[in-house]
Amino acid sequence: MLFLVAAVLSASSPEDVACRRIENHLLIKDYASATQEATSLLTAYPHSLKVKEVAVKAFSRQGREKEALLAFQEWKRLSGKEPPRFLYEEIAWGAIGKGEESASPLVRLIATLAAFLGQDAKGVKVIERRLSDKNALVRLAATEVASKLPDNSLKNAVLSRLRVERDWEVRLQLIQATGRMKIKGAKGWLMELIADPRSTLEERAAATEALFALIETVPPDELKELSQANRYQLRMLAAEAIMTLQEKNEADILWRLIDDPHPNVRGQAVMALGVIRKPIDERVFSKLNDPEFHVALAAAYSTLLSGSNRADRWVEDFIRHSDPEKRRLVAAMLNAAGEYGKPLARKLRGQTEDFYVKMNLSLLLQDKEALETLYKGVTEHKERWSRGQKGVFRPLEPSTKSHKPGVQNYPEIVNQETRLEILNLLAVKEHPQALRAVRDFLKESGWGISGISSALLLSEGDEKAPDQVRALLKDPDPDIRLQAAVILSRWSKEEEVLPVLKDRYQSLPREKKEVVLEAMGHIGDKESIDFLVGELNSPHATLRLMAAAVLIKSLYD
Repeated sequence: MLFLVAAVLSASSPEDVACRRIENHLLIKDYASATQEATSLLTAYPHSLKVKEVAVKAFSRQGREKEALLAFQEWKRLSGKEPPRFLYEEIAWGAIGKGEESASPLVRLIATLAAFLGQDAKGVKVIERRLSDKNALVRLAATEVASKLPDNSLKNAVLSRLRVERDWEVRLQLIQATGRMKIKGAKGWLMELIADPRSTLEERAAATEALFALIETVPPDELKELSQANRYQLRMLAAEAIMTLQEKNEADILWRLIDDPHPNVRGQAVMALGVIRKPIDERVFSKLNDPEFHVALAAAYSTLLSGSNRADRWVEDFIRHSDPEKRRLVAAMLNAAGEYGKPLARKLRGQTEDFYVKMNLSLLLQDKEALETLYKGVTEHKERWSRGQKGVFRPLEPSTKSHKPGVQNYPEIVNQETRLEILNLLAVKEHPQALRAVRDFLKESGWGISGISSALLLSEGDEKAPDQVRALLKDPDPDIRLQAAVILSRWSKEEEVLPVLKDRYQSLPREKKEVVLEAMGHIGDKESIDFLVGELNSPHATLRLMAAAVLIKSLYD
């Protein structure tokens, strides 16, 4: 046996032996020795493709990006062929690996997002390490992307981090992640959090949502025990469980809880009876007179869903209420009721002067008159908007969003996302002025959203790019063309926007280049690979990392 090994070694060229030696250094993560030998080999064998390959690996893994890229380009020039995918991966992961070790939190954050796009074991390890990063913003981003990957090591890391995390924003994201990742071991901890009177409303809501993502049903004896608990939070949880998990056979618990002394429990029980579509009677109708507005609102919602008109008078009264927030919540309630809310919405839209009430009713109706209201609203009203979240109701309302850690211009991002939702509806419904509305929006909105901020939101597009909006790719204004391409990249993954994105890229400032790279990431087209490799030479670390992330995504799409 030893004789055979010796024979093989003696038959190998010095070049092969040296390349294997570098591979061995890489195997034990001795990157310093690997790059030292690679440097010597490149001088000794300047025309060897094999040497170029191991050099790319060595330089990439030690974070020597420029030398790795030079060896990569030399391989391509000498071979005259397209490099194998693993070489592209090496230079991209090299950039990400170096970014992960950066002293700059922003660079580490982008490295974390880039690792997520890689969707493989290397990326998982990066994300796992960043869950314990010293910077809260990086931990926040790592938690968000970890929640989208079904990996057991990440599940364990999220649960471990949750037990020690002190930053409120990160903690909230970790709670949500336990549900998205189906971390069964978190069930008991979530129950304690829901019952803890020190928990904030946001924490309790996140924990409740996460808990229901973990379980498919609740045994009847457990529901009964929850409904009789001393803490109102647990009684409320019983009603939420019946509603969310559609435990229709446990409606008796809800009938008891609608008279609970705590208004939050009453409101949740009344809401649940409507959602599980149990026949309702005077006991629910009487809650229209409850002194707590949100209980009466839940009663109106359940009454509408039952097909009864008993709530009509209440709706008509409160949609004219002196409190604008209550008016808008009533309109959002009609919206949530869908077809059951349309008759009242048609009747009331001409009887209100509240702009936001009209907009919410129009979002439900979507007929010719409603679309005209939405068009005028989005073109004539310039204040910031947002979509609220009040249980199942999402009112369009004046924005009260404040700064969000790590997301530049967060209130403006929310405003633009909200307006884009309406513009998309106008385009899909073929409103005659939809194209003009989108063009005006792009002209006025400018470039307030950076690519980094947009990537942090990790929002999903509509998957539908209307022809009217697509026509803006041929607009005479180059800024309009470029911004339209960015918007369309989020609505759909259409390759036709790529030439527009690339056309002016080199003349753009760094912030706009980030936006374009993020847009290209939504598309993930192989035709962009050479362009992205070129961007790995950028002097800006954030651009190199975003290019690396999009490159990895493009290799697999």
